Amino acid sequence: MINVKATCLSLWKSIKAYRAVLVVIVLVKLMVALVFSSPLQNQIYIPFFTQFLQGFQNPWDYFYVYNQNIHFPYPPLLLYIYSAALIPYVFFFQTIHWLGNLLIKLPSLMADMCIFVLLVKLFPDKVKRIIIFYFCSPIVLYSCYMYAHLDLVPIALLTLSIFLLVRERVLASAILLGCAMGAKAPTVAVFPIAVIYVFRNFPLKKCFSFFITPWIVYLGIILPYMSSTGYQSEVLHNKEQLQLFSLVVKLGELNIYIIPMVILMFYVKFFLYNK
Repeated sequence: MINVKATCLSLWKSIKAYRAVLVVIVLVKLMVALVFSSPLQNQIYIPFFTQFLQGFQNPWDYFYVYNQNIHFPYPPLLLYIYSAALIPYVFFFQTIHWLGNLLIKLPSLMADMCIFVLLVKLFPDKVKRIIIFYFCSPIVLYSCYMYAHLDLVPIALLTLSIFLLVRERVLASAILLGCAMGAKAPTVAVFPIAVIYVFRNFPLKKCFSFFITPWIVYLGIILPYMSSTGYQSEVLHNKEQLQLFSLVVKLGELNIYIIPMVILMFYVKFFLYNK
């Protein structure tokens, strides 16, 4: 088990020289989250989460039938997390717009801080670089705090999975990887790399467990919606994800898909590493 007290003390010492800077960064992010909203937030995410909270029915089917201009191409775990964050706003304070701005970005802020902590734990001698290149990133500030993209939560789950794997918590890592896949499907791209790592560093029994556990978790998350026409259209057959196969070279009757081939070459290269 991870010693939480020892971990917190170690982290507190690691960031000793940067505590004031970190407080300022967090306050800036909170202020930006409060002040800014976006069409993505107001016209897509909040109506989608509100529809789910008002009846706990399938929102993908509802908008597939009644308003196809609202798209939510993420698996259910992200729906649950952000809907839970918006409960006070949806049921009690819909006229307080700054509160809606804050609550819909609160999971992103928590995920952001989680990623920072995990990176510091993984690389304790590179705290300054982590602050400069990650925690102060203008891309993250604009994308997640001004424009309200939801990507930090699945990335936090994925980072936690990697952290646990490095700490030899194979089963917990597999469960978190399944959760990451249940929050954003493209995180499955990490699965082959993780399997190769486990295969190289752990007994075959643990490798088998790691191979099947993320898929059990992922299927458990999406199972209530798998047969849904709206969910299949918006998530499983999402047009943006299918762009993976958009770059193709024809050799006679043979189609060579460039992006999957490059990804496969990357996996092979990773497999061939001696370390």
